[in-house]
Amino acid sequence: GDGLGGYWVQEIKTNKRFDKILFVGHDPPVLIKQANNLEEFLDQYYDYLLNAKNSFIGKVYDKIALEIYKEKGMLMEQNRKTLYLKILQRSLIKNGIWRI
Repeated sequence: GDGLGGYWVQEIKTNKRFDKILFVGHDPPVLIKQANNLEEFLDQYYDYLLNAKNSFIGKVYDKIALEIYKEKGMLMEQNRKTLYLKILQRSLIKNGIWRI
């Protein structure tokens, strides 16, 4: 996790091949494709360590997550959004990604 309640998860295809890295944010509640693969994500993370605000990870935090939420998240009905987040949370807990 990022220490602020957000997590990165790697999608695994049915053929057990690793796929893209997703950022799961909670404030605002968003799901963002962070990178196409682990190598790309590690490059982004290294860039973040060198220059946080101008890195892609920094932009996801400061701008992209909020833009997506304003465009998509706020259009969802509150009950649907709450249900989605509960389902996502259960899945992350079940898979050992999120601990309470």
